[in-house]
Parts: sequence; C-alpha cells; structure tokens
Amino acid sequence: MNDLTASVAVPEQPSLWNSVFLRIWAAIFLTSLATFFLLMTLSAKVFAGTGSAFAANTVVLTQWLPAVLALPLIKAAVARYSARALLVFCEAGSAFALLFVPALFGNVYLLIALLLAKGAFDALSKVSRTVALKSYFSGETLSRAASYYNTAALAGGGVGALFGALLIGQVALIGVLALCCCMHLAATGLYTSLPVGSKLNAGGAGKIAGKGQLDAGVRSAIIYFVAAVCLYQGYHNIARSVFPVRQLGMSEAGIALVQTLTNLAYIVGAFAAARLSILKGRYNTTGPLLHGLALLSLVPLPFMSAPGLGLAMYALFAFAFEMAFCVHLRYIITESPSERMAQIVADTNALAVGSMVAFSLLGSYVVDKTSLGLITFVVICAASAVLIFTRDRNRRPPNSSGDEKPHGE
Repeated sequence: MNDLTASVAVPEQPSLWNSVFLRIWAAIFLTSLATFFLLMTLSAKVFAGTGSAFAANTVVLTQWLPAVLALPLIKAAVARYSARALLVFCEAGSAFALLFVPALFGNVYLLIALLLAKGAFDALSKVSRTVALKSYFSGETLSRAASYYNTAALAGGGVGALFGALLIGQVALIGVLALCCCMHLAATGLYTSLPVGSKLNAGGAGKIAGKGQLDAGVRSAIIYFVAAVCLYQGYHNIARSVFPVRQLGMSEAGIALVQTLTNLAYIVGAFAAARLSILKGRYNTTGPLLHGLALLSLVPLPFMSAPGLGLAMYALFAFAFEMAFCVHLRYIITESPSERMAQIVADTNALAVGSMVAFSLLGSYVVDKTSLGLITFVVICAASAVLIFTRDRNRRPPNSSGDEKPHGE
C-alpha cells in the first residue's frame, strides 16, 4: 500500500476527458451508486424490522459521521500513503466489509458499527480523490477536473437512491449486497489501472508539512464551504420532509418528490458551476456572490403554499446551493498549497460535516416545536453573518491579528 515504486511522470493532456480523468469519474460514480443503493436499502429494512426512525436515520448517517470521528486516522493515512494506493485500499475495503452484512444484519448496533467502518473508507476516499486530482492534473486542466469530478458523486448518489426506492422488496438483500460489492470491486480495478507516479503520487499523498501560506481567497473559500454545508445542506436535511408536507400540504409522497427534484437540481447546479470561470483573482467576487444567491433563494420558501411554485422555488434553492458548494470546493482544491492539500481538505470536510450533522439534529428538534419559517430565518441570518464576517476579515490589514498563519496551525 506504500506505493513507493519508481515513478513515471504523467504528462498533462490538453483535454480533460482523457482516460485518467474518465477512470476517476467512473470509479467515483460506481462508489456513490453502490453506497447510496446500500444505505437506502438497509435503512428501509432496519426501519421495517425495528420500527425505529432513529435507527434507520443512523444507518444513513454512517456515511457522514466517520469524516469527523476518524479524522486523525484519515490525516495520518493521507500523510503517509499515495492517493492512488489509498483509493484502491478504500474500494477493496468497502467490498470486503459488505461480506459481513448478512451475519450482522440481525443486530442493529453491530450493523451500524460495520457501516461506520465502511463510512471511514468512504471518508478517506473523498479526501484521497482531491489529492489524486491535484497529483494528475495542473493548471486549467486541474480547474476543470475539480469542477466536473463531483458530478460523478451526485449522479451516482442519485441513481443509487433511485435504485433503492424502486428495487426495495424486488431484490433480496443478498442480491443488493452482491451488486454493491461488484461495483466497489469495479472501482478498485479502475483505480488500480491509474498510472503509478506523478507530482504527489510517488511518496505519500500530500505530506502534512505544516508549511505554505493560504491566501485570503482560500481562507474565504474554506469559510464559505463550511457555511454552505452546515447551513444550506443542514437546512435541506430539516426541510426535505417538513416543506412538502407542512408547508405545501402535500402527502408523504411529496417527500420523495422533493428529494428527486433536489438531486436533479444538484446535478444541474454542479454542471453549471463547472462552466463558471474562477481564475485566480475572480473568486473574491464569485464566492460571495454565489453564497448570497443561495441565501436569497431561501427567502420565499416560508411563504409558499402552492405545490407547483413551491417545488420550483425549492429546486432553485438546491441549484443555487450546489453551484456555491462546487465553486468553493474547486477553489480550495486548485489554490491550496500542494504539500498541505490533504490536511486542508480533511479538516475542512470534518468541520463542515460535523457542524451540518449538529445543525440538522438541532434544527429538526426545533422545527417540530415551532415552524419551518423560524428555521429559515435563522439560516438566512447566519448565512448573512458569514458574508459580513468574511468580507470584514478580508479587509483587515495583513498581520493585524493571527490571520496570516496557515490554516490549521
């Protein structure tokens, strides 16, 4: 797994859509499809078997929690091993973990423990993907790769959730596990076929050297990224059921419709974001603008009552959020110092996911006691505060405080 063999330079190709990027994209698509197909199936079966919504929701949360819980292990791994080796290890480990699901399915606690272990492979893989992009591409090609790679996860997750909804009860659990295992093994093969050796691949995927200043744009992108995941994704986690049922007066079928529209809006938003130019110097305008547009798209939601218009406005919010998310993440990937790439992505992702889970749980409790309008108001105020804070932070004179220290120090 050290992957310390002699390296062969990987020439940068003029077109993004070369075999290296296509293999990475296909592997991410397969992984996301398998993960969400599995989680949707298992959560439904756990709910049917136990009647516990908490247990069923915890099954889904195993996809997110390890990004926080396993952060020290993730940072240690990416500091020591190459991105290519870690990606192969994570996919093979995920496939191996699925072999134990049938034996543990009767015990919810052991099943969740196993899924947390699989979630740790997923969390490590997400960090390693970004390092792999920076190791195989550079310049404008890196910018485009960072723009489009996340569309694979969105498309795969959407298809996986759809499979879970359509095939529940039609395919036995062992069949679902077999299909998911095959997808993870196929992703393993794709990652194994990637060239060995590149700018970062020859001896540790982005060593954590603790050096390399972050410019103001990267620091802003980190703040906006964390805020987008915590506030906007957290809001969606709270509103996905409350908005269609309570706000629009729809039946429970409206929940699935909202999630489907949201997934479609995410994919369209990701492709739209990929078309935006964020050459160095422009993010200071593009980042705050997209954060503000996502904020404004929330304003009309508490006033919606007609299902058609309400769903359209909610899809617009999901579209605006995804555009902002993708542009912030792309800037972090392209402009972060290479030697600190893994540390920055791991820390940022852990902070974003941890705050999102906390806000989702707290907001879900509050919305049960009050209304969606109050939660919407809170998110708008918090997102506005982020905008003001980041603008003022960037206006401070250099070294007026400890701001100029590298992120994480």
